[in-house]
Amino acid sequence: MKALTCEQVEYDDDTLEWVFRFGTTASLRVAAPWRIVAHGRIELGCDDHRRKFGHPEPVDAVAMALALLGGRTVESFSVSPVSGDAIIDLAHGTRLEIFNSSSGYEAWVLAETNGRTFVAQGGGRLVEYPPSATSGPLRER
Repeated sequence: MKALTCEQVEYDDDTLEWVFRFGTTASLRVAAPWRIVAHGRIELGCDDHRRKFGHPEPVDAVAMALALLGGRTVESFSVSPVSGDAIIDLAHGTRLEIFNSSSGYEAWVLAETNGRTFVAQGGGRLVEYPPSATSGPLRER
């Protein structure tokens, strides 16, 4: 993920998942709560989507997320070994934080076009597929 650029943000009304696309080589599907921190504050959260907050028009979190993340390069991607929470630090002090909020449901899936997939399972376990030559079908990370 390092050095990739966020190029697209989508919301899937059917699955209620968010999709963040990084370059042409990685996509991140998120089914858990997330927020974007920038300018020293929470600028946007997944629950803001389509809320009015007293404004004439509802929040378009897809457009706002792309405005906040689009064109910014990934500087680091870290995952909590206990919870499976993910933090993606991007250029200019912008951060996408994903919170694994379930002991049973998958929080997020990072799929790379080279076939590698990382899954933050419920309960916080992170697995990688395909496995390396020396591990079983799923390798814990």
